[in-house]
Amino acid sequence: MWQVILGAVTALGGVALTQFWQDRRETVARSYEHRREAHAQFLKTFNRYWNATAFHTPYDESPAPSELEPEQFEALVNALLTVQVFASETSYRAAEKAKDQLLIYMNSDGFKHLDELQAAFDTYVRAVRKELRVQ
Repeated sequence: MWQVILGAVTALGGVALTQFWQDRRETVARSYEHRREAHAQFLKTFNRYWNATAFHTPYDESPAPSELEPEQFEALVNALLTVQVFASETSYRAAEKAKDQLLIYMNSDGFKHLDELQAAFDTYVRAVRKELRVQ
């Protein structure tokens, strides 16, 4: 009788342990996917602002990057907020620094040297690669 009960408890314990590890793997995968998507969205948005500034000319009919209103940066701020929520502290700080350097570059209408912006961006990309374990 005790052997039957012990066998049933062992079987139930095995099922519970298997379910726990499966749930854990799904949670880790979901967390990874959230971080990956947050970084991908930030990179796309960042790149859009960078290109708009880099390719802006005085002959464009659109306003110069330095003339944009604060609400026109909503997409960049929202992308950074998503990184803050889902990513590591290190990659968030690197993204924030890259965003700050991008805004400085935009305020110069693309006439500032790119060294500091490029360095901040490269630091962010390295942090993301490390966080997501991308080679």
